[in-house]
Amino acid sequence: MNSFTTQSQYTFSIKFDQRIVRFNVNHVQFYTLFEFISRSSYHSMKMTGQTITRGLIQAYNFSVLGRSALLKNNKQKALNYFEKSRNRFKTELSKEGQLDTRELWESEQYLTEQEINKLKTSLDDKTAHLMETDRDNMDFKEQIIQMRDVQPKTGVWPTTIIGLDHVKGTLNSVINTPLEKSESWKSSNKPPRRVLLFGPPGCGKTQIAKALPVKTGLPLYNVTSGKIISKWFGESEKKIEQLFQRAYQEPEGCILFFDEFDALVGKVRDESSAMERIRMGFLAALDGYNVPTPNKVVVIAITNRPDRLEGAMMRRFDRRVYVPPPGYYEIYNLIEYFTRNIKSPLELSSAAWQHIIRSMLGLTAKEISDIVHGAIWNCSITNDQETTEVFLRNQIKELHSDLTPYFCTFEAVEPSVYLFLDHQYGFPKTNHKHYSWETAYMKRKHELIKKHPKPQIIYRRKSMRQM
Repeated sequence: MNSFTTQSQYTFSIKFDQRIVRFNVNHVQFYTLFEFISRSSYHSMKMTGQTITRGLIQAYNFSVLGRSALLKNNKQKALNYFEKSRNRFKTELSKEGQLDTRELWESEQYLTEQEINKLKTSLDDKTAHLMETDRDNMDFKEQIIQMRDVQPKTGVWPTTIIGLDHVKGTLNSVINTPLEKSESWKSSNKPPRRVLLFGPPGCGKTQIAKALPVKTGLPLYNVTSGKIISKWFGESEKKIEQLFQRAYQEPEGCILFFDEFDALVGKVRDESSAMERIRMGFLAALDGYNVPTPNKVVVIAITNRPDRLEGAMMRRFDRRVYVPPPGYYEIYNLIEYFTRNIKSPLELSSAAWQHIIRSMLGLTAKEISDIVHGAIWNCSITNDQETTEVFLRNQIKELHSDLTPYFCTFEAVEPSVYLFLDHQYGFPKTNHKHYSWETAYMKRKHELIKKHPKPQIIYRRKSMRQM
């Protein structure tokens, strides 16, 4: 390089094998050409014929501008520059004549085409992501409509719900009382609008929540975690916001029912940051944004694993009710209800039946239903005659001995954990005394663990599940 001026147009002089090549270029083309000459010197190319044309300089200039735009994360602009560079390279390299640096320019053209392919793939993925996100939003709006459950109001609880008087009373005070006494409700500063039901599975939590449309006449939105959680960044929080906004648009109010609440906002070990954002988004939704006055939306959440909920999430609910396994009188009424179609009457007040009922303490309502219905079925397929009371009792005892209760399973939450959470967070508290059957169940549980060939693995799995 011999000399160049400092004006807007530079005179670029290069000496190749006793020949001088001069170019009038601007400042961008100057640095472009300087970089090219440096690369040419690095490759030690022998230049005897025509070395550079102005079109090749412009093509390389577009390539440099494309890389500059790519550094600024402007992919569309970079793609436009690279396409201009490729087209100019094709035009210049297709011309006839000797070109000493053809291999170098063809390599530049190949690199440019690679950048174009990468950018097109990236932009296509982004476009596909936007299209799929819009489709997910449209699908979720349709899902919200499908979640809506409306039943004719009867004003009474279904006969299938036995017991759970403290739960019924809490739901009546939160939902029915405001509907019946609207004036006193409007004068309240902040009436209770959020209820959390927790307890072992199979005790009627979901059943009593799904019966609310029949009792109150309000529409119920049945929401599960699979309908909320999305693989796209920020979409889950948007769905939560859309759900609450739709609920606030109900003129007479509605019920938002979240089943398996811990799967949506529960905290577990080694969770992703997406679950943390969902939890924060739900906390913001419970705090309320754009909430009409008075607020007619009731939020009911159900969980079998309250130990996975943070204290902040628990305290967001105005009422936190523990739903325990059925007691003696509830089991009595359950057996009476399940055997109502048997022609021969059962003397459930007899000593034999009282012994069976006491032995069922600690079982969930679902386990009692499985035992009794299984016994009735065995009686019906074994005896062609009417079901006898003695045979039915024997079948119930046999099935009960074969069943492993929930509290004896490895993944079960111990009853003391539910009692502690009821004592710490319960409002109103159930005030249950210490279970008389808890010691026997824990003893049986440890016996089952000892019989297992790898008890340490089971203990480890249980500890990981409960963290």
